[in-house]
Amino acid sequence: MIRKISLFLFVILATGMSASERPNILWIYLEDVSGWFSCYGDKVIKTPHIDSLAEGGIRFNRFYTSAGVCSAMRSGTILGI
Repeated sequence: MIRKISLFLFVILATGMSASERPNILWIYLEDVSGWFSCYGDKVIKTPHIDSLAEGGIRFNRFYTSAGVCSAMRSGTILGI
């Protein structure tokens, strides 16, 4: 129910904005990466371009999965399950 309300509010807010006010949404979807980005605290792997995107946008700190393996998780994410 919360997902439906959030989607409804997003659509209402996005359609009410002019073209210059609409947000740019970039969804980066990777599998089997874990927290291997320096913007999430990794000290070994340097990811300066992703770090700059994370500084200027929204970074998600929690992720809950609908499946334990990547193929079922990918299908669930794409379908919105």
